[in-house]
Amino acid sequence: MPFIFPRRHIQKCLDTLRRHLTVDQHASLAARLNRRSPDRIAAMWEAVILTCFADLPGFAHEMPLPNGRTPDFRFLLPETKTLVVGDVTSVSDRGAKKDSPIELLMEDIDRIAKKYDSDLSQFDVYVHAADVGEYRKRRVVLKLPKGSDRERFLKDKLAPYIRERLRREDYGHKKIFSSSGYHIEVTFKEKSQYASYGHPSFTSVLHIDRNAVWNALKAKAEQLRSAQSATLRLLILCDGGCEAMRERGLSSPVGRDEIVREFLRRETGIDIVITMTVKDVRGLMGQTQRIHQWSWAVKQAWLQSDARNQLVAVELQKLICAFGDGVPKPASNPESSVKNCLTMDYGIGSWGGYRLSHNKIEISVRALQRVLAGEVSIEKFNSDHGWPNGNRFAMALSEGRTISNVSMSRRDENDDDYVEITFAPDAALSPFR
Repeated sequence: MPFIFPRRHIQKCLDTLRRHLTVDQHASLAARLNRRSPDRIAAMWEAVILTCFADLPGFAHEMPLPNGRTPDFRFLLPETKTLVVGDVTSVSDRGAKKDSPIELLMEDIDRIAKKYDSDLSQFDVYVHAADVGEYRKRRVVLKLPKGSDRERFLKDKLAPYIRERLRREDYGHKKIFSSSGYHIEVTFKEKSQYASYGHPSFTSVLHIDRNAVWNALKAKAEQLRSAQSATLRLLILCDGGCEAMRERGLSSPVGRDEIVREFLRRETGIDIVITMTVKDVRGLMGQTQRIHQWSWAVKQAWLQSDARNQLVAVELQKLICAFGDGVPKPASNPESSVKNCLTMDYGIGSWGGYRLSHNKIEISVRALQRVLAGEVSIEKFNSDHGWPNGNRFAMALSEGRTISNVSMSRRDENDDDYVEITFAPDAALSPFR
């Protein structure tokens, strides 16, 4: 799916915001959501979160501050009558990925392989990394060919290797491409359903104050610093495909919550930071459930400066909890959404999924309509549903059963619906008994 949350939910948010934004503001937000660019995820988070605040007293979007900045929202907390001014910002690893364009290499391999009727799945790839910069500025960069070296590498080394392997079909052959600028291992294998590649992490946080999360906090603190006194300055930090926004992994010595707390301790301009991301949770039966997750950090100096601020913090926390309860289950994770937002608009829905009982079948409404529209062949429909020997409709006909009932319920929490089709014996297609 191109977005983290279903398109249907995002459209509901736009419908709500139409009453609260100017015509130009609403049109700009819709245009950002429709445009294939990395900014689509940021626009999605903005639409979803602004909807949370839109019906609160005094809500306004892009109301200028004394310094001329225009934060995303302002509103009054109903109980404490506190003015809240804040911003929604999305954090990504775009900068780190620009220095380590691993996906570009995978696209190159796939493009070359397809010239010879193959694809990326026949090549396992591992790219080594190197530390760059002095200790305080140290970062990890993948050893990949860049600039003119990349073109020479593709033409003189990678393309001949792929062509020769496909000619020889010597599965298991491993080649190490190494120079002062790159170090890449490629292993040839039989064609499969999946492509695979590996590399050391180059997006892990090595320094608490030199990373994408800290940089986002710093930029927004400058924007919110001039808000009038007695105003709660709130920043909502959203995952736009950033490793540092997720729970700390083994490769990261510093985690998201530590970064936020340290920023609030050192810096001014922000009183409360809310971080929002998506987490995959594995259940007891091995099934993975995707959930929306948020965490909360309060500047202690602000909290202790006025006894009333504790009441303000509690009221805001209740508001965010209610917001979290109203957000649907994520349809995709941020990493996948960032990639999809550059290449696709609508996704394929629940293509290939179905539920089956002895006399009923549930299949994707969009899948069925694509077949009826002639967009997808019945052969592909059978193959992608795992029905190589004929689909369930043909099987029912062969058994003398025809469609006896069709029902459908719309599911706004998803971007697709299931149609339930019931089959029953029909004397028109079966022997008398």
